[in-house]
Amino acid sequence: MKRTAFLVFALLVPFQSRASVIDQFGFGPRGMSMSNAQVSVSSGPEANAYNPAGLTQEKSISMMAGYFRTATNLRINHNDTGVDEVHGSQFALSIPGSIGSVDVAMGLALYMPDARISRVRALPETQPRFVLFDNRGQHVEVKANFALAPVRGFSIGGGLSFLTSTRGGVALDGILTSSADEAELDTAIDVTFETARFPFLGIQWAPVDNWFVGATWRGESLVELDLTAEVEADVVGLLGQQDEPSQLLVSSFNTNFFAPQTAVFGLGYRAPWSSLFTLDIGWHQWSAFPSPTARVNLELEIPSVSTEGLLETPPVPRSPNFRDIVSFKSGVEHVLNITPILSLEWRGGLAFEPTPAPQQTGKTSYLDGDKFLATFGLGVGLFEAPDNLEHPLRIHLTTQCLFLPETTVRKENPASPVGDMVFDGQLWTGLISVTGRFPW
Repeated sequence: MKRTAFLVFALLVPFQSRASVIDQFGFGPRGMSMSNAQVSVSSGPEANAYNPAGLTQEKSISMMAGYFRTATNLRINHNDTGVDEVHGSQFALSIPGSIGSVDVAMGLALYMPDARISRVRALPETQPRFVLFDNRGQHVEVKANFALAPVRGFSIGGGLSFLTSTRGGVALDGILTSSADEAELDTAIDVTFETARFPFLGIQWAPVDNWFVGATWRGESLVELDLTAEVEADVVGLLGQQDEPSQLLVSSFNTNFFAPQTAVFGLGYRAPWSSLFTLDIGWHQWSAFPSPTARVNLELEIPSVSTEGLLETPPVPRSPNFRDIVSFKSGVEHVLNITPILSLEWRGGLAFEPTPAPQQTGKTSYLDGDKFLATFGLGVGLFEAPDNLEHPLRIHLTTQCLFLPETTVRKENPASPVGDMVFDGQLWTGLISVTGRFPW
């Protein structure tokens, strides 16, 4: 019976996903090349991810398509932990228009992983893991936005983000014996895919020439995942040769997805020599982060037998006690027009995000460290721009390096089964993308 309970527990306990791929790595060539410091200057398709108000900044239909992947090296005690690499496709669209004298625009963005669209994974509370990185890329994400510019130099926009979520149940029926080889259990798994939604609002303002201001707010997304499993079986050999009908009910309560409430202020400046500089300062409410370990209830019923003590009561997960953080992102861009049909674009950026995780001196080992990000991108604009538009075709290559310095964890209890440890790591990201603009 204990083996059966463990099997059901393993089937039911999902590993939580923290935030999304777009939150972690960014979206599109311009944003990812400039360390995602885009709140004040985002425009066109990429505005769907950074600031929906920027959709009104372009006057042509724009489409972007790209493919990106990561190379992950996250280590504990100098050994790679095997955190999944993330790879998938990005697509985005922006369509401008007008209602009377007011400029309006709508946009759509999509991230599609190409490995899997959902994942279930069971890890005990005490097992060391990189809690903010593992399992992040296993969701389809869609963003739909609308923006308008009521006055010249000022725009406002908003929309919703949608992510996939998994729900389901497990049913087992058959015969249990003292020998695992002789047990017969038929398993049925019912899984459905649902969506999580959260709002996204933003403004952009150009108060004077060459200066740009922006701000965004994104609501918290918290999706509770309730899974149940029911085992109905005849237990053979418990009381002589008599068959004992039994029922085991397992309930698992878990947060399948969490993204913190976030507010970002952005500032941009275009220098006289045509270079653009950006700075974003963001607040992230990680103090609302729930435990990444499932809360499990077990109920066993055998009518003619006392079941007290047959199954251990699963422990209640501890609160992770994460804290709110402030992040800093900066970027630079320069576009060099070489000929009427060719331009060269280069971009770079630096960012810093402190860890929201407290020191892991107790029983939990939710590993996370301060994050340093360096980015670089190179692109070309091709073909003559019609009607004073920018080059209608752009091809970009982008790379990012996220660095976690080596950190030592010392447990308060010298008899801790986990013990002291050191962790560090790097995540390399590459993106190749094409952007097309069309007269409207």
